Amino acid sequence: RRCSSDLASTVSSLAAGTYTLVVKDSKGCLSASTSVTLTSPSAVTVSPTVTNETCPGSGNATIVLTGGGGTSPYTFSITGGSTFQAAGTFSNVAAGTYQVQSKDANGCVSATGSATVTAKTPITVTNSKTNISTCSPANDGAVTLSASGGTGPFTYSLDNGVTFGASGTFTGI
Repeated sequence: RRCSSDLASTVSSLAAGTYTLVVKDSKGCLSASTSVTLTSPSAVTVSPTVTNETCPGSGNATIVLTGGGGTSPYTFSITGGSTFQAAGTFSNVAAGTYQVQSKDANGCVSATGSATVTAKTPITVTNSKTNISTCSPANDGAVTLSASGGTGPFTYSLDNGVTFGASGTFTGI
């Protein structure tokens, strides 16, 4: 026998999947069956992009986090989830390794990833000189500078940073 009724029932805490629903009343009347598919958002993910500092110790690196999966909008953390912010860009970050996460609109949190800001190697300068060999004002001295560390190519200055040139050799001084 088929019967009709306008009573409602709610079932909660179901896992994702397809369910076939049938209702039976107190007289044994059955409803027509209907299928319902419950879906679950995919796992929340976080993807970091790091721009390292421009100069040693400048602390001006940037970490940009992008959220995925789950349900947008996302919030982001570089503190292992202790604090979250709406923007995925973290500016003026010092060198170090950061524990990154994203959280979706449902409060689901991604697995913890890491983002490493690499410290720039300081520039080291070595020089060699050739002293003036004749009487003043001969201007036959020379200085050769070479650099390592930092980010090449390097330019060189003999006048305390006023003008720079590609060569580290200065003659006629």
